[in-house]
Order: sequence, then C-alpha cells, then structure tokens
Amino acid sequence: MQKKVEICIKTTGFNKLKSNSKEHGGIISVNDLIDTDSDGYKNFDSNTPIDGTLTLTIIAPNSASIDLGEITITIDVAQPNIMAISSDETLGQAQGAYAEYGNEVTISADFTGNADADFLGWKTSLEAEDFVSYSLDYPFTFTEESPTIYYAIFTEPNEYLTYTNNTPTSGEAQLRSSNAGAVDIIVPSAICRASSSYIVTTMYNVSSSSSGVFYQTRSTLQSVSLPDTITNIGSYAFYNCSSKISIEIPETLTNIGVRAFQDCSSLTSISIPSSVTSIGQGAFDGCSRLETVTINEYVYTSVTSGYVCGSILQYANTVYVLQAVVEDTSITMGSYLASNFTQGELADGYYVFTRNA
Repeated sequence: MQKKVEICIKTTGFNKLKSNSKEHGGIISVNDLIDTDSDGYKNFDSNTPIDGTLTLTIIAPNSASIDLGEITITIDVAQPNIMAISSDETLGQAQGAYAEYGNEVTISADFTGNADADFLGWKTSLEAEDFVSYSLDYPFTFTEESPTIYYAIFTEPNEYLTYTNNTPTSGEAQLRSSNAGAVDIIVPSAICRASSSYIVTTMYNVSSSSSGVFYQTRSTLQSVSLPDTITNIGSYAFYNCSSKISIEIPETLTNIGVRAFQDCSSLTSISIPSSVTSIGQGAFDGCSRLETVTINEYVYTSVTSGYVCGSILQYANTVYVLQAVVEDTSITMGSYLASNFTQGELADGYYVFTRNA
C-alpha cells in the first residue's frame, strides 16, 4: 500500500539532513543535502506517494526512529555535534555546529529583529547559574568532555536599565542609568532596540554623583553581574549604593572611573581583575566595610598611600595577591602595602597579606 505523506523535521542546532538510502515506489527526489527553509524545517514533497522505508542520516544528539506504518524514518547519530537552542525564539535565534573532537567550533546567536530584546549569554542548561560565554558568537574547542547542548539566553528588555548609543562607535551601547527599585541586575552583553543590535561595552561616565548609573536604585540594589563585553565602569556608577551589594567584575574590565564605588558602605569585598590598568580618584572612598580585597599587579605596584588607586586599601584588613606577582622579582611592591601589611601564607594561588596591628 502506498501512503501519501508530508514529513517535516524541525531542526535545532544543526543544518544538514542526508539521505542514506531510499526504497520507495513512485517518483520522489531526496537531495543528499536538503537546505533548511526560513522556519528551520526540512520539508519533503507531500504530493508524491511513498511506499517502503526511507532511511535518513542526520546530525543529532540521539538516535531515534519514526514509524508511520509502511514507512519508517530512522535518524542515526552521524558524528559528535553541538546543539544551540534559543531560550525564546520570538526574541532570538541560535545556530549550532558539528565537529569532530579536538576541532575549533563556533556556535552563534542573533536577534530576530522583530522585537526589542536582551541577550545575556550562553548556558549549558536553562537552570545553570553561570554563563559559559557572553558573546553572541561563542568559539571553543570541542572535546569529549564538552557539553553537546548550549542555550542562548534571550529575555525581554530589563525594565530597570536604559542605554545610549556609544557614538561614534557604531554597533556599541553604553549602560546609561537604572530605574528605582532594582534588586538583582544581570547586565546584558547585547541588546536589540528598534531592529538594531548593539554590544554593551561600557557604563556611562557622568560629572555628578546623582547621575551615576545605579544612583536611582542605590538603596535596593543587592547584586550586579557584568558581562565580559564591559571594559569600563563609569564615574559615580555605584555611588552611595548603601545596601549590601555583591558585584561580579569581568576579566575584560580595564578602567574603574572616578568615585565609581564611593560610599558603598555595605560593600565588604571586591576582586580587581588582572585586566584593570586604571582606577579613578576616590573610587572606593567611604567604603568603610571593604575589608577583603584581591588586587592585581597594577594595584600591587601602585599603592604608595592609602588614597592611591581610589583608596582601595584604605579600609582593608586582608589583601590577596596572585602568587606569580609576588614572586616576580622584577615587580616592586607599593610602599603602602609594604609598610602597613605583613605577607602571610600561600592559599589557593594567592599570598595573604594582613594589616599590621
């Protein structure tokens, strides 16, 4: 008996469907490589009767079969592959890839352009707390230990955050301000507004404390996560954020602006990544509970007084310095650290300095 059917296979994260073998009656053509249509489907002609078994080989995470009575479709795993799934296909799309172990591979995400949206980054599961990458295009080496499924996290625009175009640099945006009431903020790495997309690269520099990015939410803000697209924390950005706050600073940051954290009276610890080469005047003035600080080579060599490097060590009782920095004889310790702290034991790759009694 011949059946007249239409077969549509929705694909996510891969884009090739191969015909392995075909036994059928009538006339049907199945190309060796069938292109995906605009909706992401592999379509077979429903106008031709098919009789027998149609076997397909597809790049897929798991083997599967579809039994249509006289017609059986078998899906086999062809090779290691990486699937990319959008958390919300109305806001953004994700494109996976396939590769053999040991190869470099890139998975990609992009906005649909049909709605304003934020891109937060890539996760290996929707429930995961941490992002594995913040870039729309995520390159990595595919190994036997690598996950085979990644999720591109798209959300509707955060109602608390506003931006401005980073002119004259096309395609970049600055985080401009936050609205009152924000508690936990994840700053997106990319945004889409009015069908145009921008990479969020910096936080706005202002000339007065009341214009700082998070000033309007200073009494409620508890945590801020910054993506690794951010290179600059603008002046007065966290000025007078008096609530207990946790801040994740990316390894890509190069500058902390003037008075960026001044009077963050509940800030108890901070880690300055190795990428930071500039800390503005008074950046940590008034941070009276900032007792634990992890510093990089720039701070290690620059602190000649309690007010240098934005007063970052003014209130510190414990300072962590990377082992490689301390043991490099070509690097000279700043006089303030040398005079006011005592070097202690090595712990997890860091030397611990404690303030003298």
